[in-house]
Amino acid sequence: MDQPTQAAVPPDDAHIPLCVDLDGTLVRTDLAWESAGALVKRDPSLFFKIPFWLLTTGRTGVKARLAALHPLDPKTLPYRQEVLDLVATVRAAGRPVVLATAADESFARAVAGHLGVFDGVFASDGTVNLKGPHKLEALKKAYPGGFDYVGDSTADVPIFSASRKAYMVEPTLAVQVAAKKWPDAGMLVRRTTNDNFEIFKLLRPHQWFKNLLIFVPLIMAHKVQNSTLVIHSVIAFYAFCMAASCVYVINDLLDVADDRQHPKKMRRPIASGAVTPQLAAGAAIWLFVLSFSVAGFALPWRFSFWLAFYFATSLAYCVVLKRKLLIDVFALAGLYTLRILAGGGAVMVPISPWLMAFSMFIFTSLAFAKRVVELQMQAARGQDKLAGRGYGSADIPVLTVAGASTGYAAILVFALYISSEIVTKLYPSPFALWLICPLMMYWITRVWIFVGRGKLDDDPVKFAMRDRVSWYVAGAVAVLMVIASTHWLGTT
Repeated sequence: MDQPTQAAVPPDDAHIPLCVDLDGTLVRTDLAWESAGALVKRDPSLFFKIPFWLLTTGRTGVKARLAALHPLDPKTLPYRQEVLDLVATVRAAGRPVVLATAADESFARAVAGHLGVFDGVFASDGTVNLKGPHKLEALKKAYPGGFDYVGDSTADVPIFSASRKAYMVEPTLAVQVAAKKWPDAGMLVRRTTNDNFEIFKLLRPHQWFKNLLIFVPLIMAHKVQNSTLVIHSVIAFYAFCMAASCVYVINDLLDVADDRQHPKKMRRPIASGAVTPQLAAGAAIWLFVLSFSVAGFALPWRFSFWLAFYFATSLAYCVVLKRKLLIDVFALAGLYTLRILAGGGAVMVPISPWLMAFSMFIFTSLAFAKRVVELQMQAARGQDKLAGRGYGSADIPVLTVAGASTGYAAILVFALYISSEIVTKLYPSPFALWLICPLMMYWITRVWIFVGRGKLDDDPVKFAMRDRVSWYVAGAVAVLMVIASTHWLGTT
């Protein structure tokens, strides 16, 4: 630990130091958790090694190992401006400011070196976990004349009570109750964010729209009048939403560093610091348990199989596949198709090869669109490479051609399906299905025109949800499907 020379000055108001906590106070995150996520992303086997380290070396040893394996880049951390403003005010008054944290020393020094506003550093050194009583002991020893302290958690309560003035940063209810006993406690940063809302946002509920594919096998098999199967599909939908959200949370935990370099993803709850990594990890565990519990107790085993396959593939995508050139696109398209297979498993309906082929082509097209838009956004920021991906701006023309081509291939598959014998058995008026083809050609061409103009959202699903024309096309397709299922255009 550094012992700032200012501590030797006789203690008066002009020389009382301001001690600032790091995790959750100066930054809206926990650096050890972020480091663990980045390392697991790089080497998934560490997911099993870290708990072993915790048992053998304790928290301090784990922090030291994480810091050694994953050096911190302090430039993109979500700093709290209110804390930085207080630090600037104190320094302007000529008072010393030190960083006092339970984070590993290398992390603390990296932050202190980047900001250049601290006169000293107190941190965990691989042997002592400088948290709670240990931090208080170190600060009392260094500053016998007293100190001011900025912190956020219940572990800071003994330090708050011993400080001359306490500055609380988004304190929990327990800290606020304890603060009533401190005469000089002040609220530096109030808890303005709604944790429940931020956690709900973390689940990416807008992505649940994709899980409506669960209902496709039920609809295509013309069994929507079977109430039991409808209930099974609804339960499967909710189970899939929980599983998908679990994967999204894990993805955000692993991708937090890359997300902070993205113009839009930087606003995600974990990247922005609105949700701590610890809270996100707890949410992921609950989502996993709820999803597979519902599937196991209420639905056929085939659905659970496809749900598990989807979950495993999604994790593989988050950790490895999305960094592989082109493989990421095909994997992303495959995840859409797995939703259809899961829907078939929920209602025990076999999936037509025609539906499989159509879904693979159409979703591959949309996956290409997603990558092209992301590359365009990076190029607009003057960056050639897509962070965490295997693409550069030079790949945009090739990806555009591939995306548009696979979109039209999906329409060709649909046209061939209309010409097959199975259609005449399912649809009394199959001619109406032919009118869907020009609607699909219009929609997919419009999507790619918008991609070329840079007007498409980085997620095509969001675009479809917000785009009025897409809803009109979807409505027209639904009407034509209903007509084809009747005798309006056919013979009795």
